[in-house]
Amino acid sequence: MSKISIIIPFKNTPLKWMKKLIDSLKNQNNQNFEAIFIDDNSDNPEPYIKLIEKNKYNYFVSPQKDMGVGKLRDFGVTLSTGNFIWFVDSDDWLYRDAINYLLKSFNKYKNIDLIMFEYEWVFKEKLRYDDKCENYQEFISKNIASKSN
Repeated sequence: MSKISIIIPFKNTPLKWMKKLIDSLKNQNNQNFEAIFIDDNSDNPEPYIKLIEKNKYNYFVSPQKDMGVGKLRDFGVTLSTGNFIWFVDSDDWLYRDAINYLLKSFNKYKNIDLIMFEYEWVFKEKLRYDDKCENYQEFISKNIASKSN
């Protein structure tokens, strides 16, 4: 069975956002993934270590100080064991069926290399939908189907 490696670089992300992301990972209806958190030398790493390891996810410190997001993602790829890679920002959170949807998409469309899907901007806990991204399943289906035919 396929597995997704979720690579999450961060540095000094507010803990409330990190908790929200971890809660969304714990609540996935498909747990066939690994979460790799890579700390770019946060000022106070202890709360991150406790939060991440308490939830049985992987915590790593970047091998060099201030590597930046791109190099941290590259480093995360070397640590991953999944069949697929997903880069997620530390202040994001995921729909409950996100992992399941991605795995089904990769299994359905065998010749694809990339999946893109909708996002929502959230300000003060109120959602504002991007007008270009109303229905991510429809958007993905149309875009993937046209490229795989």
